Parts: sequence; C-alpha cells; structure tokens
Amino acid sequence: MATFLAPSCKVCYVAVPKVASTALEWLMADLAGLDMQRFHRTLASVPTREQTVHARAQWPAHLRLQRPTAKDAAGVDRTWFVFAAVRDPRERVWSAWQSKFLVRRRRYVDEFGDEPWFPRVPQEPADVVEDFARFVDALAAGSTNLLRSNVHFRGQAQTVLDGPFEVGHLHAVRDIAKLLDDLGAHLRPYGVRVPDLRRDNTTPLRLTADVLAGGVGEAIVDLYRDDFDRLGHLWPDAPRVDSPSTWSDAAFVDIASRVVLHERVEDLASLTRDLKRQRTALRSPARGR
Repeated sequence: MATFLAPSCKVCYVAVPKVASTALEWLMADLAGLDMQRFHRTLASVPTREQTVHARAQWPAHLRLQRPTAKDAAGVDRTWFVFAAVRDPRERVWSAWQSKFLVRRRRYVDEFGDEPWFPRVPQEPADVVEDFARFVDALAAGSTNLLRSNVHFRGQAQTVLDGPFEVGHLHAVRDIAKLLDDLGAHLRPYGVRVPDLRRDNTTPLRLTADVLAGGVGEAIVDLYRDDFDRLGHLWPDAPRVDSPSTWSDAAFVDIASRVVLHERVEDLASLTRDLKRQRTALRSPARGR
C-alpha cells in the first residue's frame, strides 16, 4: 500500500483508498511543497484534475513509497506524525463499486466487463440495488479476486496495523476533523499550517437502507470480518444511510454522463500512448544500419 512522506515537517500518511485518500494525498503533496501542475501534466487516464494526484509517476520516488519495507520505516521514529484514516467497509465497498464499476472506468470495463455481475448503466434505483447485491454475492462466492488483488476493495486492517509503519494517529473518516486538529498541533512548531482539504466527488449515489437490505450488509460484514474485529471500534455499529428518495433523476443523468466522460478520457489517453510509441520509433536508429 502506498505511503506518503513530508520529511521537512515529519509527516507520514499510510493511504487507504476510498477513505478520503484523494484529499489526504493532496494534503501530503502540499506539505511536501509539490507544485500541483506536476500532477496536472500527467497523461494518465483520470477524469478530473483532482484525481491526477493518484498518478504514481508524478510523485518523487522518495516521497511516495509504493511498497514500503521495514528499511523505509526505520527512519520514521516517534517524532514523526504517522497517520491513516479508515472507514466502515459497508460504506467503503459501496463507494469503490460506484467509482470503479458503476461509472465504468475503462480499466474495469476491459478487465471485468464480461462478468455476469458487472453493472448495467442504471435507469432506475432498482437497477442499482440489484446490481450491487449481485456484486457482493460474487465477492462472497469468490467469483472474483478483487478482495486480494485490488487496493480499493482489499481490507484495511492489514494495511494500517500490520505494515512497517507504526500508525500513531488512526481515525475513522467521520472523525477527520479530530485528525486534522492533531496534525495541526504537530505542525505548529514547524511554522506550518494544515492545508485545506480538496474535494472530489467520485460517488454519485449516497448509501441507502435498501442497498444493504436482503442480507447484503451482513455479507459485507462477513467479508471484512478482520476489519470489523480490529478496527470496528472506530466507527458506529451501523453505517449512515439515507432513504431511497434521495436518489434523484439528476443522479442517474450524472452517472450516464460520467460513463461517457470515462470513454472519452480513455480515447484521448490511448491516442497519447500511440503517439508516444510513434515518436519513440521515429527517434530510434533505423534497424539494420
């Protein structure tokens, strides 16, 4: 799991995707003094400027550790502010499913588009409820290895509790204000203030009671038993849910628009990759000379 460092003020962030990670990675970029334009220049197929912070190649290697080891952690002692945020898995899986599958990120369409559990572009609330339940059933049946292979669906406890860094400041995302207060106290002697958090909404639909009905919520609890056993004290027993009426017609128009946006972004990214390959070929010495 990626870990981010701001050595000048001794801050270390152990990232958990789909737990305010976009906002917290930008916070780390700000603390490290990185220019946002270095991220905006990426050619990665991301649909918004806010999400360019996830482009791995745009980070200096010493500030973004993709697979940190005990050797990496050796220089981060107790004078550092090492933090992470976690989230009720029922909320997190719902968010990840929307941002990767429901709005049809191209990578996920290419890899999973033929699976029977892959969601349709929804026309009404029932489509969403049925397709999410089918996805959770596939996770429970082992029909996909996303729980092991994909960081957006992998459990959180192993990342924040079993990794090489000792996370001294661990909060649920609902308590992020407390986390930022603690960070501010750490930064004060360095003459640094906590950067403003940036927002990027990748989940068009709020969690509703009917999404977790019919045993879906219980199935997610079983799938993420390790998270609930080791981290469950950090969030309430029940997730925050809305009534189905909160899904407006505009939300479904928004989903359809995001699907089209992802298709076009991938068109441009693919064209860019082709042009780069052509440029490389033209610059290479002619074969046989």
